[in-house]
Amino acid sequence: MLCALMISLYHEQASCLQQPYQILSLLVDLDSLIANWRYAHLLLVQRQIGSKMGTAGTGGIAYLGKTCDYRYQVFIDLFNVASFLIPMEYLPKLSEKMKRPPLLRLKSYPSSGQENYFQRQMSR
Repeated sequence: MLCALMISLYHEQASCLQQPYQILSLLVDLDSLIANWRYAHLLLVQRQIGSKMGTAGTGGIAYLGKTCDYRYQVFIDLFNVASFLIPMEYLPKLSEKMKRPPLLRLKSYPSSGQENYFQRQMSR
């Protein structure tokens, strides 16, 4: 949670935090989509089987209604990061080293016959 808070607070100042911030945003979006799906599923089940017992032996609509609660959010901590946002003037300044883009070292693969190289790797 503290890492997510730091990323949220400093993502505009440090280019190395742009991708982690985008990932956090996508996780929050994914959690919202899951919650929307759960609610849509609840309505579908209510139309199809009413208040009968659920297909897996669960309480049916009562059980599905409980899963729409905020406690069932997968990334609840990421939603709560906004509760801890601090005004920029109170934040410690980032060092120049932190503001620089990260140096990434990507593993290189042979340039000729690359497709064959991957096929050989997959067939092992």
